[in-house]
Amino acid sequence: MQKGHTNNPRGRPKGAKTSPNAPSMRRKRLLGAQIEGADPLDFNLNVMKSKDMPLSYRMQASANALPYTHRKKPIEVEIPKPITIISAKELATMSDAQLEKLHAALAAIAVTGEDE
Repeated sequence: MQKGHTNNPRGRPKGAKTSPNAPSMRRKRLLGAQIEGADPLDFNLNVMKSKDMPLSYRMQASANALPYTHRKKPIEVEIPKPITIISAKELATMSDAQLEKLHAALAAIAVTGEDE
């Protein structure tokens, strides 16, 4: 058999379906997956989970879904300093600026000096 020639001299019969792996069929499956998913993450997850998609499509879909599911850099969390007990004598010697700072810190954690 020569390269570029088929064994069927009459060509493809009328009504014959294309191979399920033909590029047009792959596009139809992708469009079907796109219609099912409302957003890019759903679309990529549907393609990634589809067993009848080629592995290269599934790998690309998993790479595309990655930024939607995992952060590149962890969120920085500010760890507060440990709480220290301040005596009345220390409170009496604090400056106005220090007292304002203490008041703001207590307000931030919703501590008030009023009984409920």
